Amino acid sequence: MTIQELNLIHPIGSIYETLDTSFNPNTAWGGTWSNDNSGAVLVSRQSGNLFDAAAGTVVGSDTATANLPSHTHTASVSAPNNGSTTWFNIRGGGGDPGGWGNGTWTLASKGSGTAHENRMRSMYVMRWIRTA
Repeated sequence: MTIQELNLIHPIGSIYETLDTSFNPNTAWGGTWSNDNSGAVLVSRQSGNLFDAAAGTVVGSDTATANLPSHTHTASVSAPNNGSTTWFNIRGGGGDPGGWGNGTWTLASKGSGTAHENRMRSMYVMRWIRTA
C-alpha cells in the first residue's frame, strides 16, 4: 500500500480492529500504528454532556465495589378523610397485589454492597491506532 493510499484509507488517528492476533498494520501497511491495550469500550462523544471527555480519554473502572448499597423499598398508604383503612394496590412486587390497610410496608430489600462484575457483554479484539 502506498503512503497516499494509507493516508486516504487510514488517516492518522484512525482505529483498526481485527480478531487476527498475528496481524500488525506496521508491517502489513506501513505508517506508525500503536496497539491499544486500554481494554476500554469505545463511546462516541456527545458535545456538552456533563460526563463527556476528550477523544482518546479512558474513563471508568475495571471493577465496581459497593455500587449498590443495601437498601429497602417501602410504600406508604394513608386512609383518606381520617378513615381507618383504605384499599391499596401494589404491582410488580411479586407478593400480594393489594388489600385493605393503613401504614408502611417493606416491598423489597435490594443490594448487598459487595463487589460485582460490571462489564457489559463484550468481545475482545486487537485494536490499532494510527499515530503517524
